[in-house]
Amino acid sequence: MSKVNKGNLSEVLELMEYVLDNNSYLRGKINKKDIGSSVNKESIEKSIKEVSDKSVKEILKKELGNFDKKRGNELGKRYGRLLFSDNVLEKMGWKKKV
Repeated sequence: MSKVNKGNLSEVLELMEYVLDNNSYLRGKINKKDIGSSVNKESIEKSIKEVSDKSVKEILKKELGNFDKKRGNELGKRYGRLLFSDNVLEKMGWKKKV
C-alpha cells in the first residue's frame, strides 16, 4: 500500500486545524482529553545509543519497532471517536466493544 502524498497530507492536516479552530464543540471535547504517553521515538533512539547493557538495548529496540503501532492505537482510542466514522474505528480496531 502506498503512503499518502505529502501535499495531500499537508492539506488534510490544514483541514484538521481549520475545523478545530472553527468548531468550539470539537475543540472543547479534544481539550478535555488527557495527554497520553510522553515517550517519543527520539527518546527511545537516544536511549538505545546511550545504554551499554545488551539485554536492555534489545528491549528498547523491540519497543522502538512497535512504537508506531502502539502510539497509533493510543491516539486512535483517545481521539478516534471524535474524528472518524464507526467504519474507520472498526477497521482500525479502535471501536469499543459493547
